[in-house]
Amino acid sequence: MKKFLWIIMLLGSWGAMESYAQDVTWQEALEARNEVWGWELPAFQNYDVPEAYRNESAVILAKHRSIEATGKKSSGWRAFMTGNNAGKLFYTDVQREMVKINDQTALDRYSDLSFVSRREARAFMYSDKIKTVVGVRIIKPDHQILEVNVDQNAVSVTEGKNNEEAFKKLAIPDLQVGDILDYFYYRILELETENIRDYMFPFYTVDAPVLSYSVHCELGQYLTVEYRSINGAPSFVSSMDEAGNVILDAEAKDLLRVDDLDNQRWVSIYRDLPMIRFSVLQNDSRFFYKPASARSRGVYKDVKADLILQDAMGYLAAQQNTAQFIVYERRAKARFEEDVENFKQQHPTWTDRDLITYIALHHHLYWKPQLFFYYNPQTYVLSLYELLKNNGLKAKLGFANSQLMAPFGELFDCTDLVYCLTAAQDSLIFFPGERYMIPGEVPACYEGEPLHAIAPQEFKPTSTNAVTIVGLMDSLQIPAYGPEQNQTITRLEASFSDENPMLLRIHRSATRTGEVKREMQPYLFLFEIWDRELREYLSIDRTYLQEQEENKSTRKKLEETRNELQKQQEEYVDQVKQEIYIFHQAEPRELIDYTIHHLGVTPDYPALEYEMTYTLEGLVKKAGNNLILDVGKLIGTQYVPTAYDRKRNTNAYIGSPLTVRDTVSVAIPEGYEVRIPEGINSLVDNEYGRYASSVRWEDGQLKVISEKIYKRPFVPKEQFGNMVEMLDAANAFYGKSVVLEKR
Repeated sequence: MKKFLWIIMLLGSWGAMESYAQDVTWQEALEARNEVWGWELPAFQNYDVPEAYRNESAVILAKHRSIEATGKKSSGWRAFMTGNNAGKLFYTDVQREMVKINDQTALDRYSDLSFVSRREARAFMYSDKIKTVVGVRIIKPDHQILEVNVDQNAVSVTEGKNNEEAFKKLAIPDLQVGDILDYFYYRILELETENIRDYMFPFYTVDAPVLSYSVHCELGQYLTVEYRSINGAPSFVSSMDEAGNVILDAEAKDLLRVDDLDNQRWVSIYRDLPMIRFSVLQNDSRFFYKPASARSRGVYKDVKADLILQDAMGYLAAQQNTAQFIVYERRAKARFEEDVENFKQQHPTWTDRDLITYIALHHHLYWKPQLFFYYNPQTYVLSLYELLKNNGLKAKLGFANSQLMAPFGELFDCTDLVYCLTAAQDSLIFFPGERYMIPGEVPACYEGEPLHAIAPQEFKPTSTNAVTIVGLMDSLQIPAYGPEQNQTITRLEASFSDENPMLLRIHRSATRTGEVKREMQPYLFLFEIWDRELREYLSIDRTYLQEQEENKSTRKKLEETRNELQKQQEEYVDQVKQEIYIFHQAEPRELIDYTIHHLGVTPDYPALEYEMTYTLEGLVKKAGNNLILDVGKLIGTQYVPTAYDRKRNTNAYIGSPLTVRDTVSVAIPEGYEVRIPEGINSLVDNEYGRYASSVRWEDGQLKVISEKIYKRPFVPKEQFGNMVEMLDAANAFYGKSVVLEKR
């Protein structure tokens, strides 16, 4: 046995030493370019731009995606040595695009290409390799075709660690306005530790029109292929070649266009944009963990949601042993039991709901960040489940939908579901979340969505070395909340500086609840504040540093920990200034004072509450003896509808209805009176939004009240004009000024 282990160690060392990557050979590149340039696709032979697109910066005349994948079983030697039947996935992925360059903007955009020419990861018994071939042709207005010598013109930008990656940049010579650029990326993959999961073939376009798009797949007989066409994307046409490979083809003309998608608000691409979702899985291989419900080799269209739910349960169940191991180590477990007993003594009339909340927050306090490998969403809900069960409390394991992912009836795979936990007769839902969420709070993207919860009776091994959960499954609906549960209440008091009337001194306090609290908490989060608030709620008199000193593994780094906490405290002022910038879109001239009353992370103080005092320039201008005050800007920056919003062709998923209410008071200097322009007050109130503002001058104070309400969590694209009307009214007020006339 020792000799066998010595051989394994020796071979493992050899494998690590052989960690290197080879460039694409000249022959491989030649064959790839000959193959792609030889495609007989009519769309790539049409160089004419329709009249409707003459004024576009760039027009994509044709796009094509070609996937070829085969799988084969591993050698007997590999199976003997590793105890599995791991195979490799040999896979090519070609993306070709032909684009007409109509102006300088498009020329600048397409004048160079960057790509990873190779990537490789090796270890004993496995390796993953990816190589990339690039081909580029320029088609001149007279249809003359000039092929770019990629190998000569591509420049290596940097080399990856241990020569495992190579990045290259290709400048395209002789490309001019009026030319057509025809280029492709040809990726050659040999994968042993990965599947090709949830590829997306988008039958929509961003920023530039696409006249023709097609997809062609050739898939080997040992593979499991799953796909789903959604939101109006075409379905694959399926056939089989002589070798038994499955052929899938799809195409479309004049794709749906969404401009500047990365900066668009409220878009749920999986619910609105046409695409084909696609996975190539090596389910014949025992190298990968698979739930008992995993499909065997073959092509599967529109896998039923119930099967995908079983997949999710199988992947969750596989983490059960890990979750039990990390619930708490021995010393921490004794502390936990002592803390729970103290809670019961201090609250003799406690209910199950009280104890569930206490345990969940205690679990939250000691949960490690997800950079620790075993601390993930699965082990979060499973370990919390174990703690509740060990204290005689009933709980269920849950699987929830998000508005930003596929609806339950159109699930593609189990990554469309989010793991969670329900307790207290399903009235409390616990999501794996960030430190600044109160356990039991529901993020807006899950509100109103279905949730499937199972009360586990056992975690049962199966004949395929998988694990499944046996128990009763319930279907629930997550509650949805209104604008009164998600509020930002701001009170701002401003006064003019005696030394410089162009400078405003501002004191602003804010109370944020629900979803709008979660938007701002990351900016104002400080570990020491968070840790202190949780320990106060949990009645834990040990400090974080004391616990670090108790533990052998952290004691030696105690001074380093102290220094890090001190550094965070010193840098915190910049976080506060960032909040001011977010509100005003301007840097404060001076931050005078600030207080964070509550981060909103405990049930006793669920709102984010803070106040700050600072000075700000740029809101006051001098006009002769008079002053002009940009009073509208005191309510904070407003979202400006984009051109796309005004002709929106996708629905809007707001998340939560919410209310933003600002009360502003400005002390007017002696010797000035305020002239308020007519029409400054406004009111827009429709089915989806409301905006109201009022300005008055009384008792030497300028009083402003502004209220904006998003009434619905979902706005159909046909009705989004109502939202634009409300947003326009808010922006119109934001631009208003008043004149302070010198008496």
